[in-house]
Amino acid sequence: MDSSTYVFNQPNMITIQGPVTNIHDIQVTYGPLMLDTLVRLGDEIGGAQWLVGLSLININNIDATVALAVNATNKLGDRLDAFLLGNVPDSPIIFPFMQNLICLPI
Repeated sequence: MDSSTYVFNQPNMITIQGPVTNIHDIQVTYGPLMLDTLVRLGDEIGGAQWLVGLSLININNIDATVALAVNATNKLGDRLDAFLLGNVPDSPIIFPFMQNLICLPI
């Protein structure tokens, strides 16, 4: 999720962006076909609830995140269990203003 971006008008499900330099953080874009696939998969296996991650890694431009939230709500309907908000919110590298905070998992 960290380096993935929802593109509301992308016709294919997933596109890898550039070379893969870190197998744990592959930069991809994905489109509405991904949500359609989740609906179909859930139908095929007799039902499923989905968690959708909403990235905040690019806090200055959240248009893609908002588009994903709206489209996931519309396409998944009652199959949407919850949104997972953010990316490493306690990271002082991404959010320097948080460098003096201590975040503990609960």
